[in-house]
Amino acid sequence: MGSFDGGVGFGPGAKVPKAYDPPKPPPPTPNIFLSFQGIGFSSGKVRGFDAVCGKNPPTPTGGYGKWNEVPRPLQDALTIYQGRTAAALAIEIIFGSWVGTGWQTTDQAGKLIEDDISTLEWMGGQGFHSGPSPVVYMWSRSSSGGPDTDLIPTDYAGMPWIISDGIQWTNAIRNPNGFRVWQEASFTVKNYLNLNTPPKPDTNVQGGYYLAKAGRDTPLLIAGAPDVNSPTVDHSILAGRICEDPKNNPIKQTTIRLNRKGVYFKIKHGVSVWIPGHLRN
Repeated sequence: MGSFDGGVGFGPGAKVPKAYDPPKPPPPTPNIFLSFQGIGFSSGKVRGFDAVCGKNPPTPTGGYGKWNEVPRPLQDALTIYQGRTAAALAIEIIFGSWVGTGWQTTDQAGKLIEDDISTLEWMGGQGFHSGPSPVVYMWSRSSSGGPDTDLIPTDYAGMPWIISDGIQWTNAIRNPNGFRVWQEASFTVKNYLNLNTPPKPDTNVQGGYYLAKAGRDTPLLIAGAPDVNSPTVDHSILAGRICEDPKNNPIKQTTIRLNRKGVYFKIKHGVSVWIPGHLRN
């Protein structure tokens, strides 16, 4: 039996594996977060997640006029209007948790990402044995301004959508224990327009002050408070917006500027912290 030369862990010429050093994707650009909320047609079940927008923003691919060409012998063809195709958007997103100055690669971060991926699979119809997949609502979310941005074209904002043609998964990065800590996905949503009325999205939570206290004294812990109603298990996006909101620079009753600190910065108990508006859980 021949020897293995140059392989990993075999024979005298084996290469010693290097320490785990995963690819380092670039940081997210500000104001490019997308929020998704799915609602089951019959069950009324609500699940949602936030994700970083991919290389391209939501791009219209449908909703345009459709004309049929009818040939006529020895004459120009007639063009007959048939109506419009369903409004559609091509979506590119990235699952990952950016905190402070880097993407998180811990097992805990990976578990949260897997939960969000599972939610998207649910929205796409995975696991449904009968009946339609959920209706989906989308918002573009800002990390440092208001709750909404113009990432989604104005004419397409607020529509009910369905994920029509599956989900494409690309460029995954895993940590040493196999958890995905970075995952790119793309899919197409089409406007749900049917005889049945779609369920309405859950309402936004208005911004308001939160009193820092024991156990809820960092932006990240405050973002995860049950009464704050952050929409996802990963609260780093809302925590980042808490840090960068102008109302917290300086925070009410103090001279601390949160945007010079970070999501783990300890806030003095009894200080009022402004929570920007966000989606309800």
